[in-house]
Amino acid sequence: MAQYAISIDLDTNTHGGGSLFATQFKVFINNLRVCLPNDPAVPDGECNPENPSHCAPNAVPLGSTKVFIGGILGVHRHGDSRVCGATTVSGNTKVFAG
Repeated sequence: MAQYAISIDLDTNTHGGGSLFATQFKVFINNLRVCLPNDPAVPDGECNPENPSHCAPNAVPLGSTKVFIGGILGVHRHGDSRVCGATTVSGNTKVFAG
């Protein structure tokens, strides 16, 4: 089974920018909160009136099927999708999940 780096607060996306804002406050990696599915994000580099999904490139509702935080299924991981079609670029190099 493939392992992917768990996404953390401020991770960007493949379209430039789009930093995630982790909404949970219990689990940290390197003093940064772990991101969950549906966490919000700031606009990325392709945000404009013709691409409104890039103005809120949030994490998609799916993530790991093996890791739970606070009863929520999944954590968001490196390579997981954003609502705009980009994928997350994780800054975490230490903790992984399937």
